[in-house]
Amino acid sequence: MKGSITSIENREAGNIISFDVDEGKYSPESNRVVTKDNALDGTVLTTNWGYPEGNRTISLSNILLTRINYNILIAMKEDNDFDFLFHYLANTWKVVIKNIRGVQERDKMKTTLSLSVVSKYTNMEKA
Repeated sequence: MKGSITSIENREAGNIISFDVDEGKYSPESNRVVTKDNALDGTVLTTNWGYPEGNRTISLSNILLTRINYNILIAMKEDNDFDFLFHYLANTWKVVIKNIRGVQERDKMKTTLSLSVVSKYTNMEKA
């Protein structure tokens, strides 16, 4: 499946990177938020709030990029004051690029990427 990272604002160094996501190496980690409260009668009330998007880290590896696209991705990491979106399947998240590692493999860069999710993204113009 294809994934992409795009910039909301226009950047001179490039606005979009598309790549194949290795399903076996795709790891969206997050923490489920559960709270427990004691009622006056001693009953324990448990509330399951689900997975907060802002606490999620997305790890991707085995991404093969051309040297040009790898350099665009590095420039995105250096410009983390821009707003970036990660699109995958039917989801879009606003992200900060935490970590990028690349190893030259023939004419491609084999890349590992970590994204920190700021929030689930909804474009109200399209909603």
